[in-house]
Amino acid sequence: MPSQPRRSAFFWFVVLACPAYAALAVFTTHVLVRDFRHTKDAGWTARADDTGWFVATIDPAGAAAGRLERGDRLSALNGDTRAAVLGPSFFVNVPIGETYRVDLERRDRRVSVELLLRVGPGRQLWTVFLIVSMAFFVSGSVLGLLRPRDAQVRLFSALTMTVAFGTILETLSAPRP
Repeated sequence: MPSQPRRSAFFWFVVLACPAYAALAVFTTHVLVRDFRHTKDAGWTARADDTGWFVATIDPAGAAAGRLERGDRLSALNGDTRAAVLGPSFFVNVPIGETYRVDLERRDRRVSVELLLRVGPGRQLWTVFLIVSMAFFVSGSVLGLLRPRDAQVRLFSALTMTVAFGTILETLSAPRP
């Protein structure tokens, strides 16, 4: 009985990446279905510079309209000063539909404002990210399984699978302005 050629290490890498990606895709699909129409809408955005986070834009129809001013420096969110470093990503800890306190520095004065964190328009675009991610992963993994010894195919396969993982992780991230 002739011996079969040994499979390359890249072949086994692709074989191991497939269930990891499948599990991530199932989890991402669950999150998208659960939160499809629920995103946090603070009504304002922030930008960072060397000295901290500042209010960049204010939605005229949002909860922050008339209460925050462009250029206000973020000091704390619900009393937690880590928000001054982490910025708007700290909204992960604020439940939708509840009020939160924003501590700001405005013209060398400390100001506290209570705002309602509204439900935003949803994550409709994230479904497209999930589909694109799956297309990239399937194409990359199929090529990697069919031609694991070809260096150019390995490179293309690894790149497309990396893009797939990055895109699916983007679907799980909080919406960013």
